[in-house]
Amino acid sequence: MMIFYLNSSHIYIDKALLANYRNETQPVSKVGILLSYYADFILKTLKNILTKMKKGEIPAIHDFYLKMFHLSKPTLFYDIILIDEAQDLSSVMLDVLKIQKASRIFVGDTFQQIYAFRYAINALDKIDCLEYSLTQTFRFGDPLARKIAKIVNRGYSILNDKSHFLKINGTDKNTEIIHSLGGDGQQIAVISRSVLKLFKEIANYLSGELKFYFEGGYDSYGFMNARVLSVFYLYQENYDKINDKFIKRFSRFISLRDFAKASQNRQLLNTCELVQTYREDLFDINQKIKQRLVSKETADVIFT
Repeated sequence: MMIFYLNSSHIYIDKALLANYRNETQPVSKVGILLSYYADFILKTLKNILTKMKKGEIPAIHDFYLKMFHLSKPTLFYDIILIDEAQDLSSVMLDVLKIQKASRIFVGDTFQQIYAFRYAINALDKIDCLEYSLTQTFRFGDPLARKIAKIVNRGYSILNDKSHFLKINGTDKNTEIIHSLGGDGQQIAVISRSVLKLFKEIANYLSGELKFYFEGGYDSYGFMNARVLSVFYLYQENYDKINDKFIKRFSRFISLRDFAKASQNRQLLNTCELVQTYREDLFDINQKIKQRLVSKETADVIFT
């Protein structure tokens, strides 16, 4: 609820905020009941937390700084403002941009929206301005561009939506699609949107003898950090080994998982699913991954 408010265009913390939250997030029934019966308490608690952040009594999160910037109604002294990745703007960002007198250029792709879980909206549908479509790509050759357009447009035909037909031209070079390592030293890059999905991808590459590299360092992905271990021990009902203070508050794994679902805490839910899917194998997989870590230059597969 707090993250929603901080990323929204709302000024006031009131019943209208709660109504908008329910409309945009479609919470599960249990959360809906809480919002109905404890609306005043929720709003009061939210105000108290943000007041403490403003006074410096508790640490302020990053979204709080952005909201304070939004509430100050800032003026950006530029002639032109170029906004990239506009499909991932939050309402609070868009509201700041709307009040600027500068000319604004929004660049984005609806199909690449990946931050909806952070209450990002598709700003491309929220602004009223001239629209220009990019019809030339420099990433791959024209034969592949035509193939992609054919597949995408077939889907739009099924939806009877010709207005979104894709028209795209590629370069004059031929693009090869590599489905597997051919033994010629070419590297594979594996990109996933979540830690859970990335871990599943890694498990698929453990059958051979491929060497791995992780962008940002393997430890930064938190596959086996203190919280994951605590969730694992909760799953095993080995309560004496739980070190995470937050996880200690739960007596059963199912209660933690239900809390993650109800609060729409995607990160915590991914951790629960990771533990529930791999259980004791987590330790073995983690060890096998560490044994395959090499430098980026010598890796067969690069994960991120």
